[in-house]
Amino acid sequence: MRRFACLAVTMSVAMMCQPGIVWAGDGLPLTRGSLLAVSAFDAVDYVLEYSPSGQLLGMLELVDPDGSIGTPSGVAVAGGQLWIAGRDHVAQVDSETGVVLGAFAVSGAPNLVGLAESGNSLLVAEIHPDRVHRYGFDGGLMDTIELLGDPLLITGMDTDGLNLYVATHTTGDVHVFGFDGVQRDRIPIGFVGDLTGLTVEPWLRELWVATGTGMNDIHRFDLEGNPLGVFPAGADGIMGLHVMSSPLFGDGFESGDLQAWQ
Repeated sequence: MRRFACLAVTMSVAMMCQPGIVWAGDGLPLTRGSLLAVSAFDAVDYVLEYSPSGQLLGMLELVDPDGSIGTPSGVAVAGGQLWIAGRDHVAQVDSETGVVLGAFAVSGAPNLVGLAESGNSLLVAEIHPDRVHRYGFDGGLMDTIELLGDPLLITGMDTDGLNLYVATHTTGDVHVFGFDGVQRDRIPIGFVGDLTGLTVEPWLRELWVATGTGMNDIHRFDLEGNPLGVFPAGADGIMGLHVMSSPLFGDGFESGDLQAWQ
């Protein structure tokens, strides 16, 4: 297990731990909390944590002896635990060691693409067909929401508690659905074929989206689709985003701390 804070001790990771670009535009930056993402870098799966200004604060290497995650595609903190989605499983991960503590299978779902907290449950989305499952923390299926309308090919999903926000490969926009599966809105952001993750920033009511196919940037939009900023993620294959009210990895991952864990 390796857990890094910037600057890290290995050259490949240290190159990723350079300060990002402060948000541009007229929107106010988030001044608290952090942004989580998952990525495969140098054939190793990581949870990445960014400051609101785009600096990579730290990395947690995932240790998955049984291969239940495969390639990670979603991340969330729910019930006080760190959860990772990948392929057809959702895994609970120790946020100190990165070790998978347990996992449950999502039946009939070979490609999971989003993970979100919803009260005392987890929401997990499939790339196709367009549906979102609700699971208890014990791995029990609670219900399934079929998203109505034309096929979307989901690439990211989050909720604000009232609606489901879905990033799509087909349109490159963010589609907003009620929990009844009916589409309520469409937010035009125009990344056809490039979206790989999405989260709703709950305090300023904004969208943060990842473009992890080639560009590997993280973009910020208001709910009308107006761009507010962008920073380079500094890692390949960024997938799944999750906004935290405070940094997940504690004081060791605060900006300016140069310590590294082995």
